[in-house]
Amino acid sequence: MVEEPLEGKMQGTSRPESVSTRLQRIAKLSREVPEMVWTTLAHHIDIDLLRRHIG
Repeated sequence: MVEEPLEGKMQGTSRPESVSTRLQRIAKLSREVPEMVWTTLAHHIDIDLLRRHIG
């Protein structure tokens, strides 16, 4: 069975600016503390973010 991905805004999702700011903070921390292990970043990514950065 193939399911189509759901699109739209979920209640409580972040505005694009705040997601970008969080990703910048994560990038900065990763540069400053390269031994830090991130378990998941998926909750920072949404359809709008992908469309803006992938095209």
